[in-house]
Amino acid sequence: MKVKEIKSFLYENTANMITITGSILASWLGFIVLANKNINDKIELICLLIVLIGLSDFLDGPVARRLKIESREGGILDRARDKIFICPLFIKFLMDIWVLEGIWLGLIKVLISSIVATEILLIVSSVVLYRQGIDISAGEAGRIKMFLYFLLVFCWIISILFAKGWLSAFNNLFDIIMVSMLFIATIFAILSFYGYVQRYEQWKKKIRAS
Repeated sequence: MKVKEIKSFLYENTANMITITGSILASWLGFIVLANKNINDKIELICLLIVLIGLSDFLDGPVARRLKIESREGGILDRARDKIFICPLFIKFLMDIWVLEGIWLGLIKVLISSIVATEILLIVSSVVLYRQGIDISAGEAGRIKMFLYFLLVFCWIISILFAKGWLSAFNNLFDIIMVSMLFIATIFAILSFYGYVQRYEQWKKKIRAS
């Protein structure tokens, strides 16, 4: 491959490389949180990885638009990075509270389970839509959902740093805020999936009309 071709390849895939780097970091983060029962001694590394993953999520889109290198492949890489990041973390949340009982904790189990199930549906939907040539870029609900996910992860880290964790009683303002955000995030996750369903229905109508 010629130097010019290499430069062209790197330029055209700048945003994708940012996204792939975020996916690798997300995979590393997922391994850490799932492979370690007590993550307190790795909290600094976890915080660093979350910040870097957040930066990759913040930068890849603007870079692609600025360099005019947006692509469908970049879209599915972006979706994959988001799922690799969030699913292991929410599974870890669920594992931490699964054996505990209580109304609040029961509600959280339902909400987290709903989010994980919806994210799995979104993965399947993304693949189906991508193979049909349908746009899989994040809609407004998807962007709000990811913003709330990052806020929830941030609150979770704060709770660990202050030795509260998800195991404490949900009887103060901080806990209420976390539960509220989790509930709202669940709604937007479902709306995000519904947006994919709408895109698929619109695609079917176009196929029938043609």
